[in-house]
Amino acid sequence: MPDSKKIDVSTYDGYKGGEKPRKVIMSGREYRITDILKTSRVRRADEQGDEEHFRVNLKGYGEAEIVYHHSWDGWTLEEKPADRPLSEVFLKSKS
Repeated sequence: MPDSKKIDVSTYDGYKGGEKPRKVIMSGREYRITDILKTSRVRRADEQGDEEHFRVNLKGYGEAEIVYHHSWDGWTLEEKPADRPLSEVFLKSKS
């Protein structure tokens, strides 16, 4: 299960608000979105409400998934756990 971090997102607002994310602001730094790689909508029947998921490339950060939460009108950055432990990566690089 991914961890999430609350972020600010500047968007292009077409006929509906928050239609297309343009840049992400986290920890006081701005990251311009260079590409939107994938979009999807997650419909939820519970109190969490619907979500808009965007897989994006952030200049100076790399690939990330950002999520717009309709229920509280806010954004999060979804951080997935590493594929393997850092110790395994370190030990393999020493071989």
